[in-house]
Order: sequence, then structure tokens, then C-alpha cells
Amino acid sequence: MPKTKEWLPSLDLGSSSTSKKPGVAVPQYVTRATAGITGTVASVRETAETAQGKDTCFPGLTLKQRIQGCVACFCVGIIISILSFISFWAGNLAAFGTFYTFGNIVALCSTSFLMGPKRQLRNMTRANRRMATGVYIVAMIVTLSLAFTGAPGIVVIISCLFQWCALVWYVASYIPYGQKMIKMVVGKATEF
Repeated sequence: MPKTKEWLPSLDLGSSSTSKKPGVAVPQYVTRATAGITGTVASVRETAETAQGKDTCFPGLTLKQRIQGCVACFCVGIIISILSFISFWAGNLAAFGTFYTFGNIVALCSTSFLMGPKRQLRNMTRANRRMATGVYIVAMIVTLSLAFTGAPGIVVIISCLFQWCALVWYVASYIPYGQKMIKMVVGKATEF
């Protein structure tokens, strides 16, 4: 295997010097989150290495190239979504809804560089993120439908905001304790 893992840092956060000091107690949730982050980095590394030559559109890419492709594709998707607001200000809601949704789809496809499209679809339909995936896809369809049926601009904006929230919830399903943290923040924000 080529030496492509050197630039990706290995996280050994559990052995930090603060946890070894006498009298300093590390909360259990910090320990669990640290283990989750370490596991996530290892999972990305393993997924990208496994994808080399299997279940991917680009079998010849190295791990570094896969991650660069993932980041580049994600950035292009976000830029397309942001530039879609030019169409909104010009009054072309169909173009706005289309480009905003297309940008989100491009950003979503960025992870195909890491794991390949088949594995990504399998991951999207797993039990723990099936609902998040479904809501996100429905939000994209609703945005496109509203944009093409000539709905008022504020309705299209609300639909895009809902689509963005669905994307955040979907992405949080890949982060250890991500959805729980979002629930906690929203719960705290709505308490007062």
C-alpha cells in the first residue's frame, strides 16, 4: 500500500496529559466523545482505504486524493447553493430552487470519493439514518416543486431553510452523538 496515511493525523486524545494529572477528573461524556472522534477518524481512513479498487468510480486515487476530492466536491456544492441566491434576488425562483438543491446534491455526493456510491447508498439507508435521509430527500423535492409551481418567494426561502436543517440533521447522523447534541442545544434554546 502506498504511503498516503502520513498526512492524516491519528487522534490519540484519550492519553492526554490532563487526564493523568492527580485531582483532575475528566467527565465521562468527554471520554466518550473523544473515543467517538478517534473512531470516526479511523473509520474514514479504513473506508477510504477499503474503497481503493472496490465500489468506487475512481479506483486509482490515493487516500489523500480521495479526501481532497471529497473536500473539493463539497465546496463546489456549497458555492453553487450560495450563488443560487443571485437567481432569487433576480426574481427567478425556479432557477433559485433548482440551483440550491443541485448544490446540496453535489455536496452530498462528495462522500462518494471516500467510500464509493454503492456503499454511500447503503449507509444512507441504514436504520439509524433512514429517517434523516428520507426527510432530506423530501425537503429537496418540496423545494423543487415549490420553485417550479410559482410559490411565493418567502415560501421557497422557508423550504430552503427546511432543506438546510434536514441536511444538518442528516450530517449529524454520521457524527458520534451528533444528533443528541443538536437535540440538547435546541432543547436549551427553547427552554427560556
